[in-house]
Amino acid sequence: RDEGSDIYKLQYTLSNGSIADCVLFAPSPLGMIAIDSKFPLEDYQMMVDKNNHDRDLSIKKFKIDMKRHIDAISSKYIIPFETSDQAILFLPAEAIFAEVNAYHQDIVDYAYKRKVWICSPTTLISTLTTIQVIIMNIERDKYTKVIHKELGLLGNEFKRYKERWDKLYRSIETV
Repeated sequence: RDEGSDIYKLQYTLSNGSIADCVLFAPSPLGMIAIDSKFPLEDYQMMVDKNNHDRDLSIKKFKIDMKRHIDAISSKYIIPFETSDQAILFLPAEAIFAEVNAYHQDIVDYAYKRKVWICSPTTLISTLTTIQVIIMNIERDKYTKVIHKELGLLGNEFKRYKERWDKLYRSIETV
């Protein structure tokens, strides 16, 4: 983006009235990507509590909460022609991310179908770094096109200069 413009904004209000915790302003074709950082922590804590005697119920509740949360992110933060066709669910700890990816593939698959990418602190950094590289490449390509255009115009000027020089040379030869 242009110097001085924002690459992200916190607590950004979308046209449907939803407030995203954060949005990234990535270049096309990505566009604006919403990040949701809320997380149903209570059921997760119950699920991993070794003293919980009804862990199966806690796992079931955790999965229901996660899928409900994924649905909410998808419906609130993916808006055609306004945002990207994908959004990010930020999990606040690597342990939660590892648990979900190791033992709850159905949640990961569900999020994938809803175009909600589940990120941990580490994977979010990787995602942001990738977007940064894309932005830098687009900027570089933009300047490359400008330089190429200017060199083309300079080439035209040299061509005219050569034509004038050749005409002057012929005139001098005639004289």
